[in-house]
Amino acid sequence: MADWSKPPDWSSAERMNFLCSPLPENRADKPSKWDTQTEFWSSLIVSSCRDCSQLSASGRQLEERFTTAGRKPVCLPVVLKHASSQGTLRSLSSFEASCSESWLEWGTGLAFSWLSDSLTGTEDVMETVFVIPHLVEAFSLKILAQHSVDVRAQPGLVLLDSEMFAALCRRVHATLSNQDIKLIHQWLKKSSKLSVAPTDEIEGAELIKLASGEGNKVTAVTKRDIALFQLHKSAALLSGEVERLSEDIKTCFERAKEMQKLGPRSSAVLQLRRRKRLLKMMSQKEGTLDNISQLLDGLVSAEDDKKVMDALRIGRDAYRDALADVDSEKVHDTMDDFRDLHQRQDEVSTALSGPLDDTLDEDELEAELAAMESLALEDTDPATDTSQSCLPGNENGSNPTQSASAASEDTSATSQNMPATPQAILSQTAGETLAQ
Repeated sequence: MADWSKPPDWSSAERMNFLCSPLPENRADKPSKWDTQTEFWSSLIVSSCRDCSQLSASGRQLEERFTTAGRKPVCLPVVLKHASSQGTLRSLSSFEASCSESWLEWGTGLAFSWLSDSLTGTEDVMETVFVIPHLVEAFSLKILAQHSVDVRAQPGLVLLDSEMFAALCRRVHATLSNQDIKLIHQWLKKSSKLSVAPTDEIEGAELIKLASGEGNKVTAVTKRDIALFQLHKSAALLSGEVERLSEDIKTCFERAKEMQKLGPRSSAVLQLRRRKRLLKMMSQKEGTLDNISQLLDGLVSAEDDKKVMDALRIGRDAYRDALADVDSEKVHDTMDDFRDLHQRQDEVSTALSGPLDDTLDEDELEAELAAMESLALEDTDPATDTSQSCLPGNENGSNPTQSASAASEDTSATSQNMPATPQAILSQTAGETLAQ
């Protein structure tokens, strides 16, 4: 039996004695105890089946799984009836009937199936096989996702026979039974994610086509799908034969070498003849396999080209509709309007950036500024020179008047060589104002 995760309560004998104790058929008798036990066992049934990759189980199988230390879940029949009435579980017969009906018919008959389950006796409930619909859906979607990966790896192989479908299911969940694989097949078909090739189109096993993704519905099986399937199957058969012939060729060569040493020479010659014949057969099959591979590539490429052409056609029509109301003359007129508006905006900006008072003459201002600079260079202050000559500390014995005159000349020469600074101009202007 596969391992499954036990809940924390499983290690407590006292707690499990309570959870395994009998339950009344009517919830109103002990509502708190009834809710606790039904919720615990319903959740455990689903989680244990998920861990075991099991989509269906009988009451007896569940009882055996949950029996520990000689303690059986006596309340299990009541729990199974309750879970069936809530839709957590479905009896196998009810699930299969729902998959063969329309959704409306299934919804109408669901209440009657719940009612029949609730009226079933204890022994019948334990022998009934129950399906977990939630797990069937989850496993089915995983199988669809894996199939999409396979199709991308091997383009064109969209059909599967029964053996290939079973192998796909077990690649996703290795322990799935044949019954569970059948449930997945039924759910996918009910959900419009699986279709079957018409029996008049093929000979032999059933051919299955799956949807290309979880959110997509399956399309009908076409003759192209059947042709691609048959080509893929022929290619697989030829590949197996080529591999077998290759092994036989090696064996013939080894036997010929042994017979050359130990046996009669004629036996060695026979082995070499057989080896050449096998080489010829292998060469022919390899040529056929190459032709099939080219044909498969051509079919897949043609389908891709068709999809590209369909997309281009749709894009062309959309482009044409988008430009239906667009006229080149209207476009030129619109662009001319934009240019006029842009020119008007430039004129407005130029007007806004101009001076508010245009009565001042810039030349007069420049001439006045030049005159101020000339006066600042020519005029000196005698009082300042005299005060400087009378300052103490002039101990060089020179004539103060001569020193002041020399300093004035040096200052005048320096001023003539240096440009007038704004501070000098302001000082000169202040001196003239005081002199006046």
